[in-house]
Amino acid sequence: MEMTDFTSCYVRHDLQPNPDGQSFTLRLLTMNCWGLRVISKFRRERMEAIAEEINAYDVVALQEVWSKEDYERMQDITTGLPYSHIFYSGVIGSGLCIFSKFPIVGSYFHQFMSSGGIFDLHKGDVFAGKGIGMCRVKLEEGYHLSIYTAHTYSRYRESQLFECMQFIHFTRGQDFVVMCGDLNTYPRQKALKLFTKCLDLQDSFYHGECNWDSCLQCKNCHTCDNRGNTFVKKTANPKRIDYLFYSPVAACGYLVVDKEYDHVMKDRIPNREYNYSDHVGLFVKLIIKKDSPTATAKICPTAGDMSFVDNDDKRQVLSEILEIIQKKKNELKSKNPLLSIQTMRRWFIIHLLKAILCLAVLTLVPSPFTILTNVLWAVLVCYWLRNFAGYVVEIGQLSGVESNCRDICNYLHEYKYIGEYKDAHRVSLRSSPVNYPHLNGEHTVL
Repeated sequence: MEMTDFTSCYVRHDLQPNPDGQSFTLRLLTMNCWGLRVISKFRRERMEAIAEEINAYDVVALQEVWSKEDYERMQDITTGLPYSHIFYSGVIGSGLCIFSKFPIVGSYFHQFMSSGGIFDLHKGDVFAGKGIGMCRVKLEEGYHLSIYTAHTYSRYRESQLFECMQFIHFTRGQDFVVMCGDLNTYPRQKALKLFTKCLDLQDSFYHGECNWDSCLQCKNCHTCDNRGNTFVKKTANPKRIDYLFYSPVAACGYLVVDKEYDHVMKDRIPNREYNYSDHVGLFVKLIIKKDSPTATAKICPTAGDMSFVDNDDKRQVLSEILEIIQKKKNELKSKNPLLSIQTMRRWFIIHLLKAILCLAVLTLVPSPFTILTNVLWAVLVCYWLRNFAGYVVEIGQLSGVESNCRDICNYLHEYKYIGEYKDAHRVSLRSSPVNYPHLNGEHTVL
């Protein structure tokens, strides 16, 4: 039986070197497509328009592509991006997918531990199964790009971004790293430092003339809720919540020497009366120079290092994130007065007896009053489940992330203590030198 080589169906794209012969250009794009079924207006038409636009890029990461039909339709349109992957998760999917001009040699998805209570049905995050997806893209022989994309929930941004940081930390290897997506986080919030301080990634938005203080005044700052967008309320405030981070130096031998940042698909679709999405597309062009891994290791010794480096900034960031997670956990506990085992048993027995009593009364003496009584008790039981079981699940989710963050903080604190002890010990040795006979060729018999 003859086997079919499906890889021959694709056209192999290789990196095209720049005129200098020593560097190449990588065009990246990330965008939230707002592809919710029923709720999103003109969803089919907008998805087709977005698919036509992204053909001009090398690697594209999209969020909120909830419909499999939309994804398959985009696959048919994006002829310039023959490789793609969608991350399935939860009931309706994660909404994340990646299109690439270069071969995707592997993929992996991590679902967030903290994703909301099981009774928060109106918020939809439980059904979505949100997380962070990763695709390993082969740019050329021996050189790979690990691109990560995520769509976080603002209520759990710190815990979910901590999970993103851990996921990237343990899977990046020596590849060139790009992390992008709708992070629902403002530039000044501490959670973003998990990428810049702990992973040594660089925010593609910033350059020499733009920093944290001038962000709000920058013309190309806002990526969502821009004024004039047909899907945005007039009272909405523009914000920057979409990001693209990259590693300026990769251990495999890549060195970013220049970049360009811009927003695309920010106007209305040609010959249409509506925009591509309620977000704009974030486009980044990186000029990358190839060098030997030895040379890049000299520039950035921590590139590709799989261990956290002793650093005060990392310790401070992780400690702040741990404090925020603990604060949210305590807030959930304060909202729910029914978190003790004794109270839970008492309420369970009371509700069981009341249910049996109401069922007996309803069976023996049916009347509108007994029916109303059962309805009221059913409402009370649902309310109890929402306040007890829902909060218990959320607290358990945050406890898992808190435990992971605490382990790292404890390790870094211990590492710092050991380092200070060793430094003090070295100083004491210098101040009072000790003679070691065996180092001078003398042997001592013990």
